Amino acid sequence: NPTNGFNVVLSTDIIIQHMVEEELQRIVAEFKPEKATIIVSDAKTGFILAMGNYPNFNLNEYNVAPLDVQRNFAITDQFDPGSTFKIVAASGALNEGIVYPRTRFDCTLEGVEYRGRMRKFMPDDHSYDHDLTVAEIISKSSNIGAAQLGMKLGEKRMYDYAHSFGFGEKAGFPFGGEISGLLNPVKKWSGIDITRIPAGYSVAATPLQIHYAMGVIASDGELLKPQLIKQIKDESGEVVFDFEKKSRRHP
Repeated sequence: NPTNGFNVVLSTDIIIQHMVEEELQRIVAEFKPEKATIIVSDAKTGFILAMGNYPNFNLNEYNVAPLDVQRNFAITDQFDPGSTFKIVAASGALNEGIVYPRTRFDCTLEGVEYRGRMRKFMPDDHSYDHDLTVAEIISKSSNIGAAQLGMKLGEKRMYDYAHSFGFGEKAGFPFGGEISGLLNPVKKWSGIDITRIPAGYSVAATPLQIHYAMGVIASDGELLKPQLIKQIKDESGEVVFDFEKKSRRHP
């Protein structure tokens, strides 16, 4: 005879999801973007608490919604991560003991010689009246400082740390459609990539990959796997299975 099946308990929070939807409406009204996505997760466990996209559609009328808006932009679209990526170069250089938080760099330079060639930096939006510490390179988002940190690491270690933070691979979203982003192997880097990649350019990632890479800092160094299913319960409400956090690695 047929019996009632199990119930699935998701990690999403209806209150947080409502806040995300309201914030998306505000962003759209103020900035009028072509696309926007917001992801909220528990940084200690990796469980997704909310996720929203713009443009969106009525799930009850998916048959009349354009296919272009039915994608989950958080996992299907990629772009240059930009300044968010600078934590990779800084973390790698700090972890290797090459620099310390108070190590200073001249961030007014237009370029430096590297491996026998002059490499020109991407300019910064702001000028500085003093050499920046590693901490200031991050807080002031200096492209020139990030490039110098990348040069301290060198191409191989810069690539290894970027990969360790989850760039160039799927984050492991539990439903289909996720792409892996773009992180070229070192042999495909151009002569200026060592000045661009540490600042978050010449590399591409999905919002979800960027989100979980940033989560490494908040989770005490763990790259976590995104999860949506929290528990499985039987018809009486008893927990059949609890899902624990899943660590992908320690960058």
